[in-house]
Amino acid sequence: MSERLEISVEKLSALIEDLNLDQRACNRLSSAGIHTVSQIIAKGKPDVLAIRNIGPLLANRIFSAVADYLGVSEDILEDDGITQLALKEKDKTLDPLNVSIVTLALPNNLILLLRKAGISRIEQLIKFRSNNYENNNLFGKVEARKIERALRLFVEDLDKKKMPQTATPQVAEENQNTEFSSLKNLDLVLNSLRLNERAWLVVELRSVRLLTLEEIAVEIGGVTRERVRQIIDQVNEKIRAKLSLLLFFYDYLNGRTEIIRKKLKNKGATIEFLASECKLQLADSNLIATDEDLERFIAIIRLLAISNKPWARERFGTERKNFTFLVCLVEPSIEKHAKVNQFLEREKEKNRQLSHKEIAYLVLSEAKRPLHWREIVEKAYKLNKRDHFETRALYHALLNHDDLFVRVGKGTYELVEWGHKQAKPYPDVIAAVLSQERRALPFDKILVLVSSIRSIKQPSLFMYMEMHPRFYKAINNLYGLRGWLPPREKQNLRTPEWLVEDSKSHERLERAKQRGYDVDSIIREDKLL
Repeated sequence: MSERLEISVEKLSALIEDLNLDQRACNRLSSAGIHTVSQIIAKGKPDVLAIRNIGPLLANRIFSAVADYLGVSEDILEDDGITQLALKEKDKTLDPLNVSIVTLALPNNLILLLRKAGISRIEQLIKFRSNNYENNNLFGKVEARKIERALRLFVEDLDKKKMPQTATPQVAEENQNTEFSSLKNLDLVLNSLRLNERAWLVVELRSVRLLTLEEIAVEIGGVTRERVRQIIDQVNEKIRAKLSLLLFFYDYLNGRTEIIRKKLKNKGATIEFLASECKLQLADSNLIATDEDLERFIAIIRLLAISNKPWARERFGTERKNFTFLVCLVEPSIEKHAKVNQFLEREKEKNRQLSHKEIAYLVLSEAKRPLHWREIVEKAYKLNKRDHFETRALYHALLNHDDLFVRVGKGTYELVEWGHKQAKPYPDVIAAVLSQERRALPFDKILVLVSSIRSIKQPSLFMYMEMHPRFYKAINNLYGLRGWLPPREKQNLRTPEWLVEDSKSHERLERAKQRGYDVDSIIREDKLL
């Protein structure tokens, strides 16, 4: 009897993790809904033996561990007084956050890691979670994601089972109990930050209106720039202390970022509109928030992005970057945010009026293959990058910018940066044919020889032979290179007819000179041949 009286209520309400049991035994008991010492005693050895995968040896080990923990002999556990005391304690509401981490249904290796880190209960995990595992090298990103997912499922399952909501762990620095429902009620979460009206005003001025510290000091009045900075630092630290509560909302919205972003695409993406869309998404969850709560929540995230603290950068800039990016992008956008700035620059570039040269470059870059100039024109027109688009202007851009474009076939162009050589212009091909023959040729012969090198239409060849200053037409209707012709003053009756230029051909040359053609430089190479 004296042993029974020495058993304290605190020991009866202890968790099974406090016993000297292996993980296998804890897993078996937790799966049967047994989480405390009092529940083991109230169930009794026969009922414990009836639990699946618990045999006589394991049952004896469990009750031996209970007796050792209570400091009594194992026989005392069957005493009616002990049993009644255990039943009375068992019927008390169990704090859902005080249960074992085994209830999270995590793999054994993660359970072992958590226990190695000194975490055996849900409440300890929530405290540890606020540090985002950063101070413990036991957890990698994969392990952290699995634990986070299991914890979210646990919280959602509490509502489905309608388990009683009791107090969460006491936060040491604030000495304040927060209702478990605060994990799901954004108003309670924000209140737990304990920010006064001036602090909220500073958050709004800094993260919503994007004022500088000096401008905030003037707006509030009676404070210095340094005092504003101190207030912001204090707010950041309070957010950091309560981060585990904020992350339940953050993770839920982060998973629905794409849905929200599509709705914001064609509308005024303001903070108010984003808050209303977030509220619509929360309607399908067990999370509670008003528009005003969500606007403050968004302001907090924007403040963290602006402050750019290392711990905030890790949590919101890397792991939860999608929702952070969206929050920073809405008007007024935080352009100092790297990804937001890149996005805005891309949008600005996308909406800029491009030149015909830039449009041609863009078309070929996207096609990643040579295109005929007519196909380039067709694709360029569909891009709608200019208010006034001209086919001729784009064609001339392809011709005149040999630093960007290279002609690789008949009317076909690609980018110089792809490394292919420029196809010889037709005048060069024609000149090469005549140079090889070393004499003037009839038009039909030139057509055959040039076509064997590159396909050319008869009218096009005729245009080159008649109009290009590099070529001349002789009095016997043959065509040759102008560089071959002797000066007109030295021509006489002994000069072969194929080296005497026709008068009309000479007139066309004079007109070319009048239009500014430097004929001497054009025919210089031919003279050397």
